[in-house]
Amino acid sequence: MKSIWFTLGLLYFISGCVYTYKEIKFIKWQKDLLLISYARLMYCFTFGFIPASLCFMYSTLDIEVKLKTLVVVDYSYDGLVALFFFWIFSAIGYIMLNIGYKNIYVLKYGNTKLLSKNNHKITEMQSFTIAAICLIIGGISLYLWTLNEGNVFNFIIKANWYRGDSTNAMNNPYAMLRVPSRILELATFLFFFYLINNNTKHKLLYFIGYFWGVALSILYLLCIDGRLEIALFLGMQVIGLVLYRHKKVNITKRKIYEVSTIAFFALFLISQLDNITYYIRYGAENRIDTNPSESFYIILMNEFAYIYETGQMAIQTNIFDSGKWMLIDDIVRGFFSCFPSKFTPDGFERVWRWNTYLCTGSRLSATIPCDIISESIYDLSVFGPFVIPFLFGTMVRQVEVYFSDVKSRPFYRACYIFLALAFFRIINYCELYDFMRGMFSFCVMWIVYLFVVRLSLKNRMKG
Repeated sequence: MKSIWFTLGLLYFISGCVYTYKEIKFIKWQKDLLLISYARLMYCFTFGFIPASLCFMYSTLDIEVKLKTLVVVDYSYDGLVALFFFWIFSAIGYIMLNIGYKNIYVLKYGNTKLLSKNNHKITEMQSFTIAAICLIIGGISLYLWTLNEGNVFNFIIKANWYRGDSTNAMNNPYAMLRVPSRILELATFLFFFYLINNNTKHKLLYFIGYFWGVALSILYLLCIDGRLEIALFLGMQVIGLVLYRHKKVNITKRKIYEVSTIAFFALFLISQLDNITYYIRYGAENRIDTNPSESFYIILMNEFAYIYETGQMAIQTNIFDSGKWMLIDDIVRGFFSCFPSKFTPDGFERVWRWNTYLCTGSRLSATIPCDIISESIYDLSVFGPFVIPFLFGTMVRQVEVYFSDVKSRPFYRACYIFLALAFFRIINYCELYDFMRGMFSFCVMWIVYLFVVRLSLKNRMKG
């Protein structure tokens, strides 16, 4: 059976090579990293090179990938068959993602076009005002959210406990303020892209804002104990320095190599963040969960193990068996995601919680996320990989069109990068509930943006 595992690894590897080759050609043609490129580059690894490595490691070295005792990939014959179908559905998902992105649909509400091109100009001081207000909102939210432990530093020590506390068993009265706290990241990006812009007049103001934005954002990221989020937050700023210091973006071969190097270090950072955050919390090395014999590569592979266990479980439940279609649950929980839990109707389950129950047999353990293909299968069974990636590709294209003429301006570039992170994340962490909570801070910022711009316009008219 090892030879079949090796063959499956080749199929995944070939897919990863094809996806990567097409994306590099697309980036060279566009001379920029578009929103779809962030998503498709993640797709190359998630549904190409990483599962290929998983299969090769098992077939040649007899190494099994698992993350502690919670996430364990199934290496039985049934698990092999499920991973083969996972490869088929991932290829279908990639095709439908591209079809959805290529077609431009005009969204209308009555006679009003939604997400038509944005041509609005925003001044430097308006942008600073918006960023400062967002920083204050985020700072207050972070303070109140962590008040349950006395202060933010005490909260950080228990961050991994709060992360797995899906039912608020720790009785935090301000638990819902975790969602708006994420606006700190967006405020930091707003300060950052003006700070690196050569034409910014008030650099000192933006430097002060950026300093506080980074400090508070790091505290927030330590509080949510999010390894991927920390790596992306830092990595995107380095990419910003490489690609977006000038108004005209021109991605050359050299810059592609530089971005690839940044991506490699981001992966290395992800593999070490458990140890780093443990040291920050306790001031000592993590000797409990650390295996000195494990290489960086093995640690990294274990971090992605949840994707393939989830894929196997989704296929076994909703393809091989007649499992429950979760689309309605996904929509309802997504709609109520930013409200206090008491407003959420009973009888609707989060897809990630359902997946965790199927994988572990318990509803008390930490949540096991779903990737875009597994989520699609849970939502609509065999039809999911045709529908969900298509809708995702369409959504990305609509947002791309909206920002196409303004993303060279620092304010809109910051918004663009924040959305790029969301679309990058959705490949491996796909759930409407999670996505809507991630977009809440962006919506708050956009309301502040509309308020500041209209207030400035009124003052001008009075003047």
